[in-house]
Amino acid sequence: MFDLPKKTPMGELILLDTFEFYEFPRLFSAKSKTGALYLGLSIFDDYEEFEWLYVAISPDRIKELINQRLCLHTVFSKPENEYLFKVYTNTNGDTRFEYILPEQLTADDLPIPETRLKIECKVKHYGLGEVDPKIAAVSSVRETFNFHLYPWDTQLPELSSRSLGNILLSTQELVDALGQFCENGTPPLKGAISADILQKTRLNTCQIFEGSFGIQFKSAHVSDLFDDSLSGRAINELLGLLSAQDNEDNLSNKLHLLKGRVASKYRSLLKEINRLGSGVKFDWGSPNSAHGGRLELTKAQVEKAHSIVDKIDVQMSESVEIKAKLIGINVRTKRYEISEVETDVSYSGKVSIEAIGDIEHAIINNNYIVTLKKLIETKSSSGDETIKWVLVALKDS
Repeated sequence: MFDLPKKTPMGELILLDTFEFYEFPRLFSAKSKTGALYLGLSIFDDYEEFEWLYVAISPDRIKELINQRLCLHTVFSKPENEYLFKVYTNTNGDTRFEYILPEQLTADDLPIPETRLKIECKVKHYGLGEVDPKIAAVSSVRETFNFHLYPWDTQLPELSSRSLGNILLSTQELVDALGQFCENGTPPLKGAISADILQKTRLNTCQIFEGSFGIQFKSAHVSDLFDDSLSGRAINELLGLLSAQDNEDNLSNKLHLLKGRVASKYRSLLKEINRLGSGVKFDWGSPNSAHGGRLELTKAQVEKAHSIVDKIDVQMSESVEIKAKLIGINVRTKRYEISEVETDVSYSGKVSIEAIGDIEHAIINNNYIVTLKKLIETKSSSGDETIKWVLVALKDS
């Protein structure tokens, strides 16, 4: 006769789902009256005496089990509460229990490594609404961070689909670029990031929550036995970038160290947030206790940081000097169009802040010595390049 244990610190339990059954439930989930979830595992029986392991489990971790992203061995060998219950029952209805640490368990007590649940029927609802990144990271053994945004024109927590899509893409490509730096040290500006790095830095968007407009990101892959992952190292670099806030010296030092395409990708993310007229709060939880952190940039800091990173990205780019005819100029929108004298090749684009004084009194159809900066924006996955030319100086020829 199978009965859930009584008079233990777990309280009165109700059976939720049976995942494995042989004569009686061998692996199952249970819930206390106060809402706490437990996973129960049969580890010994001789038809009269029975031994069980019970481990407290969060909704987020049981979701990882159901989705087969986490194995049973990890759940029992790395409990979220750092201990388990060992329960002894018998056919007379007697129950006793003890607290047990995972290191006290033998290999025979634990499920075989990499054993995963296979759910063929619809499981009950487990209240999978957890958004705290620290709890979610430990539960899922995956890097987890939240972005909170505060659009100035939004009464309800809504964003346009285009804005949300651009933020998701910018975030992923920035983490890809940071992962490339962590893996290669001084990555090239051109070409696609290797498929191996893109696989390791891939993020999933798993929740959108209210309050502010919030997005939760999780690394697609579980961290290794030492709680290390390339995505974790890349997110740590992202925290460093955000920690520079709107300090020009700190941003410059950080971006010149990271090199490659990081400046361009960070500029893109700040641009999208700035377009919303929004600040941002970043909250990171990690399976690695040495990692994680929280910080906030106000709307004004985002605007200033975007301006600084935009300038730094231009400074770090390759420059060319050509003799060209000025075809068009708009001081208000800071746009230009020129035609190279020797080749008739046309260039157009943005005028840098430093060059505004040069163009205010420029004359259309006159020839000038023009200095351009070549900005290369590269898609992480395909390596497709978009070249933009920024005018940084215009002098009389």
